[in-house]
Amino acid sequence: MANQEHIQLLRADVDEWNRWRSEDPALEPHLAGAELIGADLALADLSRADLRYANLALANLKGADLRGADLRGANLVGARLIGVDLTGADISGANLSTAEDLTLEQFDETIGDESTRLPDGVSPPTAGCAPSTRASPDSSSVSFSLRLGFFPLTTTGSPVYHPPIDIDGKD
Repeated sequence: MANQEHIQLLRADVDEWNRWRSEDPALEPHLAGAELIGADLALADLSRADLRYANLALANLKGADLRGADLRGANLVGARLIGVDLTGADISGANLSTAEDLTLEQFDETIGDESTRLPDGVSPPTAGCAPSTRASPDSSSVSFSLRLGFFPLTTTGSPVYHPPIDIDGKD
């Protein structure tokens, strides 16, 4: 559940929020389920923030720091994401279907799954993939990891999710 003091401070003044965050770098803001529709959060330090199921529809997140943020199930429909750092962010189940100003590079080090909704015409990135140490239960299809992410591929190029299971590396 979201900490109401965190929400109030963030909505009131992003500069003050960033000062507060810099005073205690280990702090992890609790913004799960927060209603931040249309909020101006440009340049906000939301690194390591718990934003699970937060409603960030139409929010301006231009240049925000979302490194390591938990965005599972978050609504980012229509959010402006130009220059947002998503390194290590978990976007599993997040709705980015109409998010604006996204680049494939922003997904390079994110964590996602089959329920992550990306904008039309954007598929999970495939460049720079390395074989994962995980495969599907039937071992007939191998998935690939994007550094921290889990974006599997098929021979047709269509993304298909395979639940992770450790493999021993033998043929």
